[in-house]
Amino acid sequence: MKNNYKFLLLIPVIMLILLFGCRKPASTTTQQKAFFGVHLHTYIDTNLVSTGLSANTEYAQWFQDHNGRWMNITTANVYFTNVGLLSATTGQWYTLQGTIRMKRMEYEEYDLDSVPVDTYDNVRFTVGLGPGYNNNPPSYYSGAGIPATDSVLSTSESVMYANPGYYFLYLTGNVDTSAGHNLIHPIPFSYQLAGDTFQVSPPTAAQGNSFSIIPNVPGAQLVHIIFDYGKLLQSFPITSPVNIKSTTPTPVLDSIPGMFRYECSVPNGDC
Repeated sequence: MKNNYKFLLLIPVIMLILLFGCRKPASTTTQQKAFFGVHLHTYIDTNLVSTGLSANTEYAQWFQDHNGRWMNITTANVYFTNVGLLSATTGQWYTLQGTIRMKRMEYEEYDLDSVPVDTYDNVRFTVGLGPGYNNNPPSYYSGAGIPATDSVLSTSESVMYANPGYYFLYLTGNVDTSAGHNLIHPIPFSYQLAGDTFQVSPPTAAQGNSFSIIPNVPGAQLVHIIFDYGKLLQSFPITSPVNIKSTTPTPVLDSIPGMFRYECSVPNGDC
């Protein structure tokens, strides 16, 4: 009887051993990631506006827009955030949360963050900052002083702060107003636009060609996107100097989504 009693006591112990002994260890593996960035080009129609770090005279190049009108650009700043990649594997968007950059004409390459190693069909991003940042002054702003640096928004340009809020687009240049497009009557334009944000995306992976982010590549793997300011302003018959500072919708806003396209037939190709 005593032996049977001992056997009955051993049954729950044996069951616990079988239950936990046969359980597979929890997986500790995570999806591999690689560093991602964007190479953003300033264009007028099919012409690349030269970039660099010297005086603005280097950028004052005249090119024809899509309507044959001559123009040049002297300043082109655009805030962008919420960069996302469309996974060809899952069909879901992977969004880089909190990534904020200002596209300046002087710079083209922007390293962003690590993303899952995968094949992707498209890229999207938001033009503008959104209420999380747009409703707050920059951390350095004193209310009266001139901003010096802005670690949060990655810019030292005081012109981008509209007080309150930020201009998401700051564009200056000149445009020819002569009827014959012979560059004899150029006038200046300036647009500083704030308020709304726009989620934009170039045409799906440039003729549908996917691109891959692969592991073990030094540095950021770049997707090349064109910011075409000739496309942005081509619908506006500018006939006199323009100086617009606006926190309300303007007709220019409707043209913003159409100003982006991939530079390469494969978005992260070397073209």
